[in-house]
Amino acid sequence: MTAPLVDSPDANKFRANAKLASWHNVWFGDPAKMPKEVHGHMKRASDALHAGLNKVDALADDPTKTTVVRHETAKKVAENTIAAILDAKGRQEAAGHAMMAEANDAINEAFAFDASRNPIYERIINWINSKASEKGGIAKVREAMKQDPQIVTVLSNYPPYVFDLPQDTCRSIATEGYMHHTPEAADKLLTGQRVIDAAKGYDRAVKGVRASFYNETVAAQAAKRVEA
Repeated sequence: MTAPLVDSPDANKFRANAKLASWHNVWFGDPAKMPKEVHGHMKRASDALHAGLNKVDALADDPTKTTVVRHETAKKVAENTIAAILDAKGRQEAAGHAMMAEANDAINEAFAFDASRNPIYERIINWINSKASEKGGIAKVREAMKQDPQIVTVLSNYPPYVFDLPQDTCRSIATEGYMHHTPEAADKLLTGQRVIDAAKGYDRAVKGVRASFYNETVAAQAAKRVEA
């Protein structure tokens, strides 16, 4: 095989990594850690990268093309590969947001504010505030929350300034409440966020494709082509 179209240490390293499943797991997410709903998107991105890489490798050995045409063609391959990867990324992010939206709907329903219970909510607020300055008081609030989901309702629906606890503490206790009283919804919420976070790795693969498949300066020479 002749030298690759882009023969630099970084480009060679990316192309070598792109042939390894372990690096695809880094860029597109590890299927073992992702829900089945997004496996198809991850596979499409992985397959597109493999196919693009194979075409670029073959172009380096194509005796029917000049150097400029090889890079011009490799640029088109890169653009198609990137388009497929970004499409898969968008679909994965959309799936993650859908999971989070469904989870949030379930949580909001479970801890919905009921105006008829305002007097009880106010007593709960007073009780929480009475524990704010008490030694071990926050731990008592956490324990009571496990027995009474109304504490989560109050922490979720009232503005933070009505509590004598730091806002982060209120949010932390409420989050624990979601996990304790609505574990399936809380797990889906965390899973959706994990899916979205994993999709950020797609951009690293895109950057690698742009830098290692072709040389833009050489490909641009095709614009000077004179047609018969």
